[in-house]
Parts: sequence; structure tokens; C-alpha cells
Amino acid sequence: MKTIWKTVIPITDEFEFIWPAGSVPLTVQMQHGELCLWFQCDPDNSVETRTVLVLGTGNPAPNLDDTDHLGSVQDRQFVWHVFLKKDPKMRWLEEDHG
Repeated sequence: MKTIWKTVIPITDEFEFIWPAGSVPLTVQMQHGELCLWFQCDPDNSVETRTVLVLGTGNPAPNLDDTDHLGSVQDRQFVWHVFLKKDPKMRWLEEDHG
């Protein structure tokens, strides 16, 4: 049965975390002073490691071609832009191998 889970994302350039395979990000927001990601998942699925990038406005940005923008969050005087690196397995499937 699918459910909604939350993980806290440290405000750092790059953060790896584990979630059930096939999870779908829903939103990023501040909660009690922490940056959080909510996602829909099936807790019975095997787990996979994913990577989130957190970029502050005006800070240098790496190549973001292989990411999905999850949202931008205001935190006092800061704005954090949160990106999820695309799953390498999905990138391979999306490429033309013909």
C-alpha cells in the first residue's frame, strides 16, 4: 500500500538518502526550521539511494541537466533551490540506444 513519507534534507550542497524504489517526490518545504522532502512511496519496495542538491540563490550551480527541480524554499533571508539527480537506470532507458 502506498503512503507518504518525509525525510529531512540537510542544507548542504549534495546529500544522499535512501527511499523505497519507485518513490515520487511531492514537495519540499520548511518544517520546524528544517528543509524537508515529502514523497509518495510503497514501503514494501526495495530501497535505492538517491541524491539531492541544495543550492542557495547566487551560489555557483553545477550542471543541472540530469536533475529534476523539486522546488524552491524560503528560509528567513535565504532561498534554497532543491534538485533531485535523475535515477541512472531511468536515464539509460530515456536515451536512444538504437
